[in-house]
Amino acid sequence: PGQTVYFKAIVRKAYNGRYELPDMEALQGVIKLDLYGDKGQTLKTFTLPLSDYGTAHGEYTLPESAEPGGYYRISSEEIYPYEVNFQVAAYRKPEINLAVDILERQVKGSDKINAKIEARYFFDAPVGNLDMHWVLYARDSYFNLPLYRVGLQDTSWLNAFYMPDFGFDLGVVVAEGDERSDLSGLLELTLTTQTADKPSIYTLEVTVVDESGLPVSGRDQVEVHPANIYIGAKPDRWNARAGEQIGFDVQVVDWEEK
Repeated sequence: PGQTVYFKAIVRKAYNGRYELPDMEALQGVIKLDLYGDKGQTLKTFTLPLSDYGTAHGEYTLPESAEPGGYYRISSEEIYPYEVNFQVAAYRKPEINLAVDILERQVKGSDKINAKIEARYFFDAPVGNLDMHWVLYARDSYFNLPLYRVGLQDTSWLNAFYMPDFGFDLGVVVAEGDERSDLSGLLELTLTTQTADKPSIYTLEVTVVDESGLPVSGRDQVEVHPANIYIGAKPDRWNARAGEQIGFDVQVVDWEEK
């Protein structure tokens, strides 16, 4: 609230698989955009001149009384139904700077990981005897070996109701607990990863509450591999007749693709 939102628009015409400059005469050289609040109310309508390159820009200063929300949007219903969202938040700087560091970058499943958590005030004094809640998450990942298929064949896309996992969430909870920092604001954790038949991303999230009651969180990640090596397979061709021979290349690599 009270800050200025700056935005830019680029207008193109799609024709024969290509983007071209729009018909400026038909648009009368302008583009109309509407700014809506979090509850769908119209805050302002812009009529902006288009440059010779089909671009326009504008700005809007939110009032100090603007309600926080995540669905403020700028949209164009005139040219093509399109909108972009932005968030208005009453940000407040926390009292504590929380740093989470997993010392290993890559480990094998069932191996241990070591984490160092440090809590300090922003004036650089340690926060001693601070209660900390930690959660260890795991989500599926993949190992990329160009031209080769690695790991088990994934047939989930054949399911009647297929919902792909885009990896936006932190995954499932592997372990969690509560600890307390020492007098120097430090906490060291040793956690065990799980065995799996595919690579994973483990995320350690630590949350504390500062003196004002504001929760503060920190995160770090580590790659967890199912074994010390990966095996990739690649056929000589993707189509063949019954009775014909097909050859395969097999490539064995380490975690660095060597």
